[in-house]
Amino acid sequence: LEMIHNSLTSPEVSASPQSLIDPTAAVAMNHALENSDPNISMNTLDELLEQSGRVVQLLKRVITEPQKVERNNLERLRSLCLELSNSALACEEPIEDIQSQIT
Repeated sequence: LEMIHNSLTSPEVSASPQSLIDPTAAVAMNHALENSDPNISMNTLDELLEQSGRVVQLLKRVITEPQKVERNNLERLRSLCLELSNSALACEEPIEDIQSQIT
């Protein structure tokens, strides 16, 4: 998830037209977020970056303080990961090619 979030933007770059946003990663993350949680609706790139940042922070909390993470948040992460996996399966390029473009 952090790799996808980082492919959307780096900490130094804002969601401006001049930023080097990976459109494939942005579409995949938008699709996965909206399909995994019906309460999420994003209309701008800034909203997408905000939501993906929240997911990364939640995942970090799961790693560092798993006992403090509520069950519903774990279920949200699981749903998001399943949606991202489905998107990867639908992708025409091998995942290794996509990863080499991100890094």
